[in-house]
Amino acid sequence: MITREKIYLDAENLFLLALDLFLIAEIMDHTYFPMPSEINNTMKLISVVLVIIKILWDFKLKENYISLSSFIILTIFISISILSALNIRNDQPIITAILIMGARKVDFIKILKHFAVVASFCLLITFIAYFLGIANSPVLVRDGVIRYTFGYKWPTDLAELITFILMSELYICMHRKKRLSFRIPIYIIVGLFSYYVINARLASTAIFVLIPLSLFYKSKIFQKSKLVKSILVLFMPICVLLSIFLVTLYTRFPKSIFLVNLDNLLSYRLYLEVTGVKLYGYTIFGQNIVDDYIVRFHNSWFYIDSSYYIFLLEYGIALLIFLCMMYIVFVKRCLQIQEHILAIMLSISCIIGLVAQVWYLPEYNIFLLSFFSIIENKLKI
Repeated sequence: MITREKIYLDAENLFLLALDLFLIAEIMDHTYFPMPSEINNTMKLISVVLVIIKILWDFKLKENYISLSSFIILTIFISISILSALNIRNDQPIITAILIMGARKVDFIKILKHFAVVASFCLLITFIAYFLGIANSPVLVRDGVIRYTFGYKWPTDLAELITFILMSELYICMHRKKRLSFRIPIYIIVGLFSYYVINARLASTAIFVLIPLSLFYKSKIFQKSKLVKSILVLFMPICVLLSIFLVTLYTRFPKSIFLVNLDNLLSYRLYLEVTGVKLYGYTIFGQNIVDDYIVRFHNSWFYIDSSYYIFLLEYGIALLIFLCMMYIVFVKRCLQIQEHILAIMLSISCIIGLVAQVWYLPEYNIFLLSFFSIIENKLKI
């Protein structure tokens, strides 16, 4: 006899299989040891199809009843994502939206476990290929310092992936109330490796502060302070406004010593964001700035690293506003159901999004998939 629990388990396993395929395809594509494009694209296609099947499966089950308001929210989400993808000529916004929706009623701990194992496996394969001389990455230098990537394409992305793996492991550890003492030296070693070998400053800082920030929620300040909780709820909009403020300030005062030094510290990210704003301006529903830049200037070297400016200049303001609203509602509910550690992890991911383009990429920021997974398993929407 097929029980309701077995149906849920089958749907969950279907999503986790799809997630594994997606992670392998995407992470390996960010290395100098990628799979053949035909295999990579096939794995991504299969993963998306499996998640869509899982979503339809959810809607068919009476036990997975979804309210009208939630259905409208999901419809708006996928509609804006499709419109953005069409305008930028890239399927990434749609795939991310599908994965977020597909994580509904999936155990988030299992999602994190699969992410940590698969991502670590992909890094191990890449590192082995690098040391065997199969994945040869170019020498990258910043301010006279060599940045080693060990077969990964970009040092910042490598450091961010390692950071999110550690964040996933720490979240699981905190939920199971395991001791953190032996993890502290491991985090310090990995943080030093990220800083001195990969030369990724923000990711290294994030690794160093993971444990103290995660322990912060046990303090009386956190438990009693409405201000701290309000900041956590509004953390993503705060980061977005901070990004806009800095770029606007740099546009008006390009010779400011403080801003010039800050731009140097950020590896000229502010300059590139200002350039993007001047060339293309902000967009509501998305625009294809990458291909346009190549056509106009015959140069492919133009990138925006800030996740929020990727939305403002490329994906569209509409999608960014929707995600900010969803973030606020979600973190509020996290605090209601005592998911304080998740609220802190999401805040760390938002800080990373200030200077890294990985915030809206599930192969890095796996905590995006908590939006419907956590709430659906603990609180009805």
